Amino acid sequence: EVVVACACLDRRVRARRVAVGGVALDPRRAAPLLARAGLDAGAAGADSFDVAAEDPFPDDGLMDAARLASTRDLEAPIWPKVLHFAEILSADPDAFASRLGEVPVRRLANGAWAAGSRHRVAAAKLAGVPVQCRVATGRRR
Repeated sequence: EVVVACACLDRRVRARRVAVGGVALDPRRAAPLLARAGLDAGAAGADSFDVAAEDPFPDDGLMDAARLASTRDLEAPIWPKVLHFAEILSADPDAFASRLGEVPVRRLANGAWAAGSRHRVAAAKLAGVPVQCRVATGRRR
């Protein structure tokens, strides 16, 4: 918790790994990220992002942030910006439409929906609210 709090406040912190606890790296789930980083993904190269066979775009445009893949997963979010957005969304869950705008999403080759907005999606995860999305058309507004 201390490391996350320091990241949200944009403060430096020294952390060290300990052998007790933690979550082991699952090579199957890490393979797409490792491949994009130019590292050998090994034999477990299949993208294991859980995608429903029929995962249509919702009529209301609201998507669960945990179901969105990221197209910018090699770029870390700016945590003070994420915290600011999360505070806005916690105070007003309808703030996506009025203040933050819709998040453009697109289909990946594996059928998953992906967003290029790392800050708004991370803020929605922190605030526990759905992401207001629109299907990207390939051109900016």
